[in-house]
Formats: sequence, structure tokens, C-alpha cells
Amino acid sequence: MKNLNAIYVAALIGFFAIGCSKSAPKQAIPSKPQSIDLGILELANHESHTNSFGDGKDCIVTFTALTNNELMISVVIETKDSNGNIKRAHGPRLITISGETCSISDGVYDFTITPKLKTN
Repeated sequence: MKNLNAIYVAALIGFFAIGCSKSAPKQAIPSKPQSIDLGILELANHESHTNSFGDGKDCIVTFTALTNNELMISVVIETKDSNGNIKRAHGPRLITISGETCSISDGVYDFTITPKLKTN
């Protein structure tokens, strides 16, 4: 009977040792958004500017004048597939001041832009 108890104890220790891993489970590392500096962009109210990223991807930036020096920046990413079909992903919007550098992100791209509202 002593041998049988020793076997049970050894088996339990073996199962415990196998079940307890000393290394943490590997977690997927989220990819960092690609940083893109659009530089100084001067547009009139409701005017758009298209920036090509290559590989059939374009970034369309539109300004909307709000009050005084405030403006809203809208970002849309267009992607063309191999058949020429266009898919639009409406990105973030940001309210900022004309002439001040700002950053805006859609999770895939981090944009840095210095918007300047054209005045007539």
C-alpha cells in the first residue's frame, strides 16, 4: 500500500508540474500606427487635398471653417482594390486652430499636420 501511495503522490506532483508553466502566455503585440507628416497644408473652407500613400491608398484631408481661427479637419482614407473598386474609410475629425501643428489618428495612421486656412 505504501508503494501505491508513493505512486499517487508522484503522479500528482508530475501533473502539478506540467500544469504550472513558468513562462507567461505570449500575447500579440499591437502594431504601432504608421506616422505620416502631412506638413503645412493650406486650404480654403470646404476644400480638399489628396495625399497618395502608394499601393492604391489615398488620404483626403478636408477643412471646414467654424469660427474665427477654428477649423475642423476631416480625414478619409480611400483604398483601391485590384479591380479598381474604391473603398472609403471615414477617419477621425479634429477641431483645431489654424496655424497650430496637431496630430490626428485613425488607429492605422498617425497624422501630423499644420493646417492653415486660406483667407480671400
